[in-house]
Amino acid sequence: MSLFIPSQILCPNIQQNGFNIKGIIIVSGCFTDDFIHECETFYDLQVTLIEAQTLVNIYEEFKQSKLNVFPVTLFRHGLLQEDLIVKALKK
Repeated sequence: MSLFIPSQILCPNIQQNGFNIKGIIIVSGCFTDDFIHECETFYDLQVTLIEAQTLVNIYEEFKQSKLNVFPVTLFRHGLLQEDLIVKALKK
């Protein structure tokens, strides 16, 4: 399986409107290993993958944290690891 989607195809008018996309977030029930691998090979666009239940669990942990703003630095390239984000939110 090969997945290559240049950012110009995802957002063809983005440069004309003065925006600069640094990455995208994809939420799904689950991801295949092949899809995860392909998304990790993008160099011109950061692709973050979040499984739906992971997103719910992170949201619940964030609501209980003392933070007012979610630290976007926790979003990494590739498949997010729930345990690492929850641990960081508990600090």
